[in-house]
Amino acid sequence: TVFHEQLFHIMDNFILSRSKAYYEWEKLNPKGFEYDYDYTLNALRDPEQYLQADDRAFIDTYSMSFPKEDRARIMEYAMLEGQSQRFSAPHLQVKLRQICIGIRKAFSLESSVPYPWEQYLAEPIT
Repeated sequence: TVFHEQLFHIMDNFILSRSKAYYEWEKLNPKGFEYDYDYTLNALRDPEQYLQADDRAFIDTYSMSFPKEDRARIMEYAMLEGQSQRFSAPHLQVKLRQICIGIRKAFSLESSVPYPWEQYLAEPIT
């Protein structure tokens, strides 16, 4: 939902200040990909090569605008039911894992029990 996306923007800044999980975020993207760093240019992007089922690297075109939007959209969808297929793609699996690691580190969450946003991780974080 939009609520989860907007809430995560607030969390994202906190995670950036308390964790190194995002330091190499752009390396998690496909080779040759660059964020638009512009919402207007982003609206003109042809996203098809990055949204194919098995090779999906982004949730949607909007998530290709800025790294912060990429992470927020991932969190938004990670909180929804029925997204297993979407998160089975290797790029999204790795990105979701980094976000989850960042959240655990920044908020000192040590539990071995998975949190709701970790529901689509192929391997639990321990």
